[in-house]
Amino acid sequence: MLSSAAMPTEASPARLTPAPATFASPYAGAREHLGELLGKVQRWLERHRLLFPDRHASDENRARPDTLTALDTELRALSDHIASREQASRRANVLLPLDQLRRSLSLSPIEVDLLVALAAAECEPDFHRAYMRAWGDASVKQGDVAFFCELVGGRGDDRFALEQALQPASVLCRHGLVTLAPDRSWVPRAPLLYLRVKLGARLGSYLQGEIAPSPRLLPACLTLQPATRGLGELVLPATVGDRVAGALAAARQEDGTFDPICLIAPRHSGRKALCAALLPEAPMVVLRAGALPKDPELFEQLVRDALCE
Repeated sequence: MLSSAAMPTEASPARLTPAPATFASPYAGAREHLGELLGKVQRWLERHRLLFPDRHASDENRARPDTLTALDTELRALSDHIASREQASRRANVLLPLDQLRRSLSLSPIEVDLLVALAAAECEPDFHRAYMRAWGDASVKQGDVAFFCELVGGRGDDRFALEQALQPASVLCRHGLVTLAPDRSWVPRAPLLYLRVKLGARLGSYLQGEIAPSPRLLPACLTLQPATRGLGELVLPATVGDRVAGALAAARQEDGTFDPICLIAPRHSGRKALCAALLPEAPMVVLRAGALPKDPELFEQLVRDALCE
């Protein structure tokens, strides 16, 4: 469980008074970081109750401008406080998975906020129950695009930025960080706003600090290949290492992903070991195409899981 200070209640939540940025302390780790981020979700829910009281079966009055302004001020102060602690954590070499993800994929603040809102439902049951109250149907366990756009974006322009962030070709969807599923009640297909949305398969545990999964939890066709040997320890024909290193450098994109390249060689010739040695910063994800299932939906999901990893 994360910090109970982030738990949503129908009453106004406890207020955070951020420490001055000059005295920001680093986070102890991923769980403390995520726990403080959930304070933003708490305030988004409070704002949602004010903007849409009918959906919460609430007798609260409609939102007053001064109340919404105060909430927005709190959210900005909390965001600044978290940003200063993230900066302190980077200086102290504390690994924060969400911060690492944001920087490696150049995610916008609104995209990060969306991941936090989705993670809240998967990491804390109280938030999931609060979400179900907000969409007013206990039989629906998974929110749609429209709900999360309203929750994180309110009634402002951020709603439209969130819609763009959830387009099928967006960074979040393309890398498998977020998955969209149709609502079967729409025929022939649901509009984007009414697609169900959730985190990628392992992102919830990753954001809580599980950087690498247990091999037992991976499908049979998916493995992680760590760099067990350096380039100088591999027995290679002359110039092969340099040629492959050059191909990888040319294929690498600004966001850290790679254009497709093809290494042709006999089986057990060391292609995976060579690539792992050339890219030692993280385990290489290996997807064995011959072991992929024939079912199109399972096939697509496994490829998406590999991309997310």
